[in-house]
Amino acid sequence: MAAVPNIHGRKPSRGLRPWLLVPKVLSVAALLGGLGALTAIAATSRPTTPGQWRLLEAALTHIYRGVVLPGVLGALVFGLLLLWHHGPGLMLRQRWLQVKLALAAPIILFLHLESRGLILALRHQIASGTPQSTTLHHLAWVSGIGLGLLVLVLILGRIKPRLGQNWARAYPGPSRPTPGSQP
Repeated sequence: MAAVPNIHGRKPSRGLRPWLLVPKVLSVAALLGGLGALTAIAATSRPTTPGQWRLLEAALTHIYRGVVLPGVLGALVFGLLLLWHHGPGLMLRQRWLQVKLALAAPIILFLHLESRGLILALRHQIASGTPQSTTLHHLAWVSGIGLGLLVLVLILGRIKPRLGQNWARAYPGPSRPTPGSQP
């Protein structure tokens, strides 16, 4: 028995898309929220004692490992699953997705390498007894700029601009006979 469309003409089920989209949105929210928290804490903290420095480093590490990294991994996994669900051949021909992937990949890689390096540098500085606030300020700048760039990538993925691409001209469908013509 064929599926009967609802009153809006939609199929009764949208397949896996909602089940993949909701966790992707939550993962992106965790990533952006974690980066926002890293930025705010690193920019506003002024530790003075070794105990405060250790507490700050532990908080930054927990946010990075417990919120930012799971957010990145969840967004990547569910994004790839959504790509697979819609058909990579069709999706990867869309310019907005090409631009989004070309921007997001180096931004995420740079953020991971730089943030992890700065948190490890801060940990080693604290262990040696010479914590430097410049490392903390650098972490605030890196995570803040990364947050801004990822918000731009998020906006690009949300509005999906055509970027000069005309799907009807680039990928024409099967031709249809005009009324009155012979089939």
